[in-house]
Amino acid sequence: MADVVPTRKIDMEDVYTVALNFGKNGTYITGLSGVTVTFNTGEERTPDDYGFVTIPQNATWFTVRRNNDEIGAVITFW
Repeated sequence: MADVVPTRKIDMEDVYTVALNFGKNGTYITGLSGVTVTFNTGEERTPDDYGFVTIPQNATWFTVRRNNDEIGAVITFW
């Protein structure tokens, strides 16, 4: 996924945002309390004990929040 700025297209705005943050450091949250994933299907799910969320059928996009604030997330598909 390269749509860093969620406009449903990958363009120069995404490249610009990545370039502005290139080389920066940060931390990952390890406790997932308060984290929810809301899908365009209207379903909202919370991560399981391993941090996984099953994507509902027909979902095409989602928003990840922690305590109602949007956050970034690392997504792995398999």
